[in-house]
Formats: sequence, structure tokens, C-alpha cells
Amino acid sequence: MPARPERIRIGVPPEEYSSWLREGLATTLLHVAVLSGQAQLTVTNQSPQQFVDQIVKGLPGLSTDYRLLTSLRDELSLLAEAAPGPLLAALEQMLEGDATVIKPIFSEIETFMSPSSYHTGVLWALELLAWEREFLNRVALILAKLTRIDPGGRLSNRPLNSLRSIFLTWSPQTHASLRARLVAIDHIVKHEPTVGWELLEVLLPKGSDSSSVNPKPRFRESEYETEEITYKLVWESQEQIVLRALSQVEDHAARMIAIIKASAEMLPALREKVLFEVETFFEKNPAQQLPVWRALRDEMNRHLTFSDAEWALPAEQLALFKKLVDKFQPDDPIEKAAWLFDDWTPDIPGRLDDPAAVKSARLAAIQDIVKILGKEGVLKLARRAKLPQYVAEVAAEEMPNLVDLEWLLVSSVNEYENMGRFAAVISAIGVGRYGKTWIDRFGRIANDQKWDSDIVANLLCSWPDNRITWDAVNNLGTEIDLKYWLEKPSWLIQGDANDIEFAARKFLEVGRATGGIDALHMVIKQIPTELIFNLLDAAIPELNRNGHSINNMFVYHLEHVFKALEARQEIPRIKIAQLEYAYFGLLQNQRTPLMLHRLMADNPEFFVQIISDVFLPASKSGQKKEI
Repeated sequence: MPARPERIRIGVPPEEYSSWLREGLATTLLHVAVLSGQAQLTVTNQSPQQFVDQIVKGLPGLSTDYRLLTSLRDELSLLAEAAPGPLLAALEQMLEGDATVIKPIFSEIETFMSPSSYHTGVLWALELLAWEREFLNRVALILAKLTRIDPGGRLSNRPLNSLRSIFLTWSPQTHASLRARLVAIDHIVKHEPTVGWELLEVLLPKGSDSSSVNPKPRFRESEYETEEITYKLVWESQEQIVLRALSQVEDHAARMIAIIKASAEMLPALREKVLFEVETFFEKNPAQQLPVWRALRDEMNRHLTFSDAEWALPAEQLALFKKLVDKFQPDDPIEKAAWLFDDWTPDIPGRLDDPAAVKSARLAAIQDIVKILGKEGVLKLARRAKLPQYVAEVAAEEMPNLVDLEWLLVSSVNEYENMGRFAAVISAIGVGRYGKTWIDRFGRIANDQKWDSDIVANLLCSWPDNRITWDAVNNLGTEIDLKYWLEKPSWLIQGDANDIEFAARKFLEVGRATGGIDALHMVIKQIPTELIFNLLDAAIPELNRNGHSINNMFVYHLEHVFKALEARQEIPRIKIAQLEYAYFGLLQNQRTPLMLHRLMADNPEFFVQIISDVFLPASKSGQKKEI
């Protein structure tokens, strides 16, 4: 009897056979479980669904080995629809205790475009089952337990996001009614309270939001009709979420802050309820009062500043905020003023995008602090503020004399780890205001105080880019001069071509040729050819040695340099082409042809030389060559 010929399914590469086979088998099981009536299929001694359940339940390692889940990632949704019970039971068993058995599914694998992870197949299967009301509680608790053990990663597809999509108030991805959804949420809060709060937080109302559509069953039809999403239902859903969130606040300031930030999107009656609970929180938790008070004040100021916006609350509703803000305002003048120095452009009520109003408010705050606490109050404010450099700017206006500036500098340098930005601004203002007098006194103070050379160099980096500064740096000694040029930012150096040439040579001297290239690109036409070539030659080993993370601005500056070199007729073309070859990895995306390309087109010998350099002979093909 002749051997049966091998059959190949057209269009399916051999490496995809196993995947295609798994999908086909899973689809067949789904057809048997769901479409047996239409197909008039019978199974002896059991129903078709029981038959499929038995097969899926019998998969070796289903409830004990995560590797089965990973191998079936793309078929799990089909198996979940075919046999929901066995798959849910297996996941529940794997999630018992600390869930060691299932944790590895969250490992991420780096691929060409983005990372990949096997846990996504589990999430898709659970999202599909969540459409059915009878599975919702089990699915929700499984997702909550997965959230608890989720280590996080680059993928946005996380168990918590799956929960959010299922219970989203304005677009729930389930046929379950609001009442059933709330029961499932309460079930999570009871058994996984930390995850329960995380879910409630992401379900709080937002001014703008988005969501994607979860996978739906292919053949299994629900017995329930999806509720029609009306404004009334959304508002009722939001109210129930907010009430549950309030019940979970207890003494957690961060939780109350999250609710305050969502309060503007609530109906007025619910917002009043929230503000009542905020007042209760203040009275019961005095130790946690301050951060919550700040959040309440910031929310009020945001609406007052943008009062003309459609989303802004009307004045009569903001009056409730103001009542609490005024009632629980801290006595500490530092806390009253700190918000002005916590943001680049703080919301000044009624003064949208008004730098003068911000500056005036900051100056008034500093004046009040100095009046109450003296100049020591300025340092206290700087320690507390998120942007202490702005405290320094305003304090320098309020305390303009030389002695006060010196005191602020010395005091802040003594706490340099936390006050470095403050000290740098004071140092820069001092040299800008008093010139040589400040420079001389700065040197004496640094010597008397025995300041670390790194600190001195960093302070000097905030001074103006000119020869006066650079001479002062040089006069402070070789060590400080070296550290200054090693630390100094190289971009946007101010000055004429002579000053910039001097800076570029200093960068070259300390081994920062890349910094020199950054510094001189704007005046490249006035820079000697000799210096340009020295910088380009020195930058190559620097980049290779330091593993320099090359940014787009450096590449842009480099392109400017090569264009300037091409315009200099006295430079041999081969010299430019050689350097372009060395930097080819950075210049290959340049729109205009390189000198390298033109020379290869004109000079066959040079062309062959480049080709021979790139493609090694067969006898040396195993050798690696850096190009």
C-alpha cells in the first residue's frame, strides 16, 4: 500500500504549523461547546459542554505550570469561551497564596518594536469572560489578584487597566447591570483592599477620558441585555464609585487628594458631600491635614485662574472650597507661601498667564516671611519649596545689599545637597550685581569656608560666559579650573567668536571635544580650521571611550561644522571625506550628499578602498572590524 503523501496547507509556513494547529483545535472545541445544537451534535453520557470542559480541564499543567499559559497565549480567549469554568478554576488555583506559580507570566521580552509579555493572553481571555454576568465576580477577583502581583513594565496592558475597562462608568465592558458591577467591585474591595482602592481611584470621574473595546465572545451569546448608557446611569455610577472611594479614605491623605482632584467633574450635590468629608478628614486627622489642604487650595486656584473656561466651577460653588481653605489655613507663613514656589507658573487667581502677577505675589510672600521670621525665613522657604531657585531670585530683590547676599550664599552652601540650586542663583546674582567686588569676596569666602572644589566649580558654572568669569575661575587654582570646564554646560555659550573659541579650546584641553563642537557651531565660520580639525579628531575617541549618549542636538551641530568645512576651498576634499567616514554613523541621514559620497563617485580607487574596508575577504570573514 503506497505511503500517504504529506499534506501541506497552502499559505502556512512550516514554522507556523503548531500555532495554526492549536488555533484550529481550540476553535473546534469552541464549536462543540457552543454550536452543538445547531450542528445536532451529541456526546455519549454527557453534554457537549461537559465534554469540552473535561478536555480543557485535562490539559497537563493547566493549574500548576505557567508555561502552558504562555504556550497557549493566543488561544486562551478561544479556550476561555469554550470552557470558562476550567480556565477560571485553574487561574484561581494558581493565584492562591503568594501566586508564585503564575508570576513568571509577567516577564517582558524585548522585541524589535516594543516589548512583549505572555500575560496579555490571560488578560484578553478574562476580558472576554467579563462580558458574561455569571463570570464577572470571579473574573474581577482574578484580575485583582493579578494586579497585586503585577511587577509593572513597559507594556500598558496591565491587569488594573483591564479592571478599569470592565467597570468604566461611562463605557462598561460587560453585560452586567450597574448593581452587579457594584457587587463585583465590593467583592474586590473586601478581598483585595489595596487593589480595591486602586480600582476606585482610576474609576473616579475625569474631565476627558478614553478607553478601548475589549474582546467579545465569538459564538457564546449572553442571556442578558446590556444596559443603555444614559447620563442618569453614568451619574449614578459615578456617585457610587465616589461614595465607595470616600469610605476607603480613612487616614490616607493621598486618597483624599485623589478625590479632591476629581471633584470638579461631579454633580454639585456629590461635590458638597465630598467637601463635607474633607472637613471631617481635617478634624479627625490633623497630622495629615497639610497635604490635603494644599490640594484643596490648588484646585480652588485652578478654577479661579481659568474662570472663563467652560469647565471652571462657578463662583458660588467655589465659595465652598474657599470656606474650607480659609478655615484650615495653616498658621505657618512658610506653608502659606510655598505654593508660589512649587510651580514654574503657579495659578494666581484672576491673573491667567501673567508673569508680572506671579512675580508680585512671590515678592509679597517673601516680604511677609522676612517681616515675621527675618532672613532665616528665606532659607526655610527655600528648603520647603520645590523650585528654590525662584526663592533665590525674589529674595535677592528683597535683600539687595552685599552682606545679605553673602549670608544667603554661605548659609545655603552649608546645606548644598538640598540648597544647591538656591546657592547657584545667589552666586550668579551676586556677580551680576557687584562684579569684581563679588568675585574677590567669593574667592576669599570659598577659601575661608574651605568649600569643596566640586561645589565651587558648580557655583561658578552659573556665572556669565565671559573672560571675566573664566579669569576668575583660573585664579582659583588648577583643580577648580579643571572641574569647572568638566562640569560647565557647553550649549548656548554667550560671547563673541573670540570668547567662544577660547571656551572651545578649554573644552578640548580637558577632554571634552564634543562640548567644544557644541559651543562653536553658531560662529563656526570664524573659527580657525586647525581648531575644528583638532576637535573633530579628539571627539571620536571621546565618544567611543565614554559610551557617550549622542543626542540630536550634537548631530545637528556636527552637520553645521561639516557644512562650514566644505565651504573652505583650501581644505583638501579627501581630508573632509575621511572625517565624514569616521562620523558616518551620525551623518548618514543627512539630506544633502556628503563629500564622502561625491569623492567615491569621482575616484574609483577611493571607492574600492571604502568597499574593501567594509567587506572583509572571505579568509577574514570571521574577524570583526570596527568601521
